[in-house]
Amino acid sequence: MDDRQLALSDLIAAAEEIGYPKEFGLALAQYLGGPKTMERMAAYLRECRPQSFEEAADEAITLVSERSRWIEEERSEEAQAAYTAFVNRPREADEAVDWTDDSWTEVDFYGDGLGEESHEETDGTESGPYNYDFDEDIPW
Repeated sequence: MDDRQLALSDLIAAAEEIGYPKEFGLALAQYLGGPKTMERMAAYLRECRPQSFEEAADEAITLVSERSRWIEEERSEEAQAAYTAFVNRPREADEAVDWTDDSWTEVDFYGDGLGEESHEETDGTESGPYNYDFDEDIPW
């Protein structure tokens, strides 16, 4: 038997030990998914002996939530480690970033604000991304 089958058998046995039907143990196992989570649930059933199905189901939800949160933390740590390795990687001389280079212009940075179509200047002000004429009927 593999780990999953052993954990499933243990969970069903734990459920039956405290008077729950086998089907409840199977339903818990299906919801919990992994063998370690099933083992934790079996230990909970044996130690706490919940008085209702709802208590046991609440614990199952808590265990799945904890597992999901742990998985997200691990993924986040892996992504952060990969990003840090990328930023701290050795660079070639021509790949170095010159932070003192001021040769860029606002148009390079912000764009011209015109998009693909051009906008006509109606009031003589400069056209840009933040100074379009707004509809006077809009109450703001």
